[in-house]
Amino acid sequence: MIANDPELFGEKAAARVLQVHPCTIRRWRREGRITFYRSSTGRITYTFADLMAFAMSQRVEPVPAPSEAPLGKAA
Repeated sequence: MIANDPELFGEKAAARVLQVHPCTIRRWRREGRITFYRSSTGRITYTFADLMAFAMSQRVEPVPAPSEAPLGKAA
């Protein structure tokens, strides 16, 4: 995966997509419940497809479409 991939979301953006607090995303990651990727610099990212798959499996109501740019970039 490329760091500038528009499908990658940081923890805060992923939390917004799933409509949960960022601490919840971190807990799910530590528990191994959600798929994530770690870059060579240690940055944690999530793909939109993985977030949607997780939402469907957990019956979490996701935001229909990302309302802002992934990884906190300005829209």
